[in-house]
Amino acid sequence: MQMTIMEKNHFLNCMIFWRSTHRRNRQIFCAAGFILKNTLSENGGVTRGVCQVNENGYLTGIDETKNIVKVGNKAAVQKEDGQEPIDENSMYR
Repeated sequence: MQMTIMEKNHFLNCMIFWRSTHRRNRQIFCAAGFILKNTLSENGGVTRGVCQVNENGYLTGIDETKNIVKVGNKAAVQKEDGQEPIDENSMYR
C-alpha cells in the first residue's frame, strides 16, 4: 500500500480510492494518514499508530506509540525516566 498524505477530505479520498479499486482487486487497502504534529493535544499525552514507510512510500509497519506529548513545537514520548524525542512530521493513522 502506498501512503499518501491527505490533509483535506480524508474520508472522501479513502472512499473514492476504495470504490475505484475494490471490484478489481480485493487485496488492495487504504488508510488515511495524518501528520503527527497536527494531532497532538495541549491537554496531555496521546496514543498514535506511527507509520513506517520504505523509500518508495509503501507502508512497511505501524508502531502503536503511547503517551506522545507536545513539547513546545516538538513532540516526544513521555517515559518514566524522561522524554524521548519523536519526529513531529511523522505519519500516523
